[in-house]
Amino acid sequence: MKLDFSKMEGLGNDFVMLDDRDKRIKASIPYSDLARKLCDRHFGIGGDGIILARESQDHDIRFVIINSDGTEPEMCGNGMRCFAKYLYEKKILTQRSMRVETLAGTVIPEVVVEENNLVTSVKVDMGVPVLSCKEIPFVCDHETGIEESIETPLGTKIVTTVSMGNPHAVIFVPDIRGVDVEKIGVYLNDTLIAENGCRAESYTEELGVIAMAPEEIEIRIELNRGRSAATVWTSDFSYDYVRINAEYRT
Repeated sequence: MKLDFSKMEGLGNDFVMLDDRDKRIKASIPYSDLARKLCDRHFGIGGDGIILARESQDHDIRFVIINSDGTEPEMCGNGMRCFAKYLYEKKILTQRSMRVETLAGTVIPEVVVEENNLVTSVKVDMGVPVLSCKEIPFVCDHETGIEESIETPLGTKIVTTVSMGNPHAVIFVPDIRGVDVEKIGVYLNDTLIAENGCRAESYTEELGVIAMAPEEIEIRIELNRGRSAATVWTSDFSYDYVRINAEYRT
């Protein structure tokens, strides 16, 4: 099967972009198999995942993302920015503000366009953060998992859990270089977050956010993620209802 694709990158996360509004790809091969083949960095195109444009009944478009290991996350902030740029520049959608259907709900990216009709940046309304332990979901005796004291193999850590469509666990530390983020991330994913797995964030003002993706086969430290950044901001405020509008330049 011949595939027309675009390769895009946002803050270090790279994706293979595909248009499957006619469901031709889905009829030929399962998305999970396709993702594993295309994302192989030695024998394929290489990427963190594939992103597909699909028709939606009640939104402008549907966003489908499949990780390189074949799993399907609910959303990806960097992926959504690439998606919006892809849709506009390929003329799949002509409006600058788009209502996009995702497994995490409605997401509204807005493209910023130059005179030559090229997208220079994308602003994404990340939605209302979820702090309820039941909704995240997070195993906890309280309604919200804010500043929970957790025993880990690396000692006692203060963790705040938030969901921006994907569950996150946030730990504030004075210096990220003294923290084994991967070890803590694996532990949190295996013991604290129910069902969906979590991302573990260690945040320091000096070095920013280091995010982990434990739902993937090989847990890795990522360069940056829009939803992870929004999660850390929410944790810093610890308010029940904060609407976050994050803008990153491509």
